[in-house]
Amino acid sequence: GWSRPRRPRIMLTSTISSRAPLLLSVLLSLSQCLEAFSPILPSALKGLPVPRASSRPRPSSTLVMLESGRLVGLVGATGGVGRLVAAGLLQEGYKLRAVVRSPERAAGLLPPEVEKVAADTRDPSFGAGLQSALEGVDAVIICTGTTAFPSSKWGKDGENSPKAVDDEGVKNVVAAIERVNEGSKNKIQRVTFLSSVGVLRRKQFPFNILNLYGVLDAKNEGEQAIMQAAERASFSYSIVRPGRLLGGPYTGTPDVASLLQLDEGSKQAVVLRNGDPDGFTGDASRKQAAMAMVQTLVQKQLGNVAFVLKNVEGPFPTQKEWDEAFRSLNDPELQASQGPSDFSFLLEDVLGKVSKFFSQK
Repeated sequence: GWSRPRRPRIMLTSTISSRAPLLLSVLLSLSQCLEAFSPILPSALKGLPVPRASSRPRPSSTLVMLESGRLVGLVGATGGVGRLVAAGLLQEGYKLRAVVRSPERAAGLLPPEVEKVAADTRDPSFGAGLQSALEGVDAVIICTGTTAFPSSKWGKDGENSPKAVDDEGVKNVVAAIERVNEGSKNKIQRVTFLSSVGVLRRKQFPFNILNLYGVLDAKNEGEQAIMQAAERASFSYSIVRPGRLLGGPYTGTPDVASLLQLDEGSKQAVVLRNGDPDGFTGDASRKQAAMAMVQTLVQKQLGNVAFVLKNVEGPFPTQKEWDEAFRSLNDPELQASQGPSDFSFLLEDVLGKVSKFFSQK
């Protein structure tokens, strides 16, 4: 007898490698029509709103500027952004303690005047231990990170995945900070965290593609851990969310001071905006992202802040221009002006990363 024809099944397991670049190419040209595709896309690609209220900076009772000569703990000091942060901190006259997995390796990447202490965000008991590594510092800068898509940097067992590094690892650092502030006379006054543009828009296109493997979810978890601990442990926080990072990473350059002298073209000025506003797009130099993190210690009475950052046409900021950029965070009219949304640069970058990932399969 007659039987109803069966609907052909799409075998994603056998065709994903060839279909993924094609799918993303289609999304590039039809980004405005993403909702029409939502029934056939994975749940991670559906444009669901992200609650934002809990991510607003809370008022701070500790509006501090960290004076030159104070000790800063730098977590992730040997990475591409971390070494630039180290250079910036030394240039501003701060003392520096690098919290690293291997002090021996760090000795070849950081100047001799930098104190190097063995600890691991993934294992709070490793080496000296996270709490001991942070005892006595006046501020902590966290600039750890990993790749958005699976790569060799994740490790054989995923020990350096986004969840391990930016979620669980950051929570381990925050727990150590709380213990230090609970039991030590010398309190950690400020915590600065390197996050990412798109954290609050991670359910929206195109950031949902970047978040396919949870990198923005993990960054958000790290942010929330810091914000929630700030009041309990009486520290101020800065969340720095740069655009797509360009330049470097300069992990092989032996002299960190030379990193600040590198020519990065004509787009070296910066724009800061509160939160992670709709319409905010653009690239950010690793150097400017690092210097923005340093500036969160330099700026007077900054309080709790969470802001996005991008590079625009112009020379590298002077201190006066950095001051103006941070003051702009308090200008409602300026903050409301974002300009048109153009995600083509990000889509092309994500497409290239995804294509490279599947070509290695």
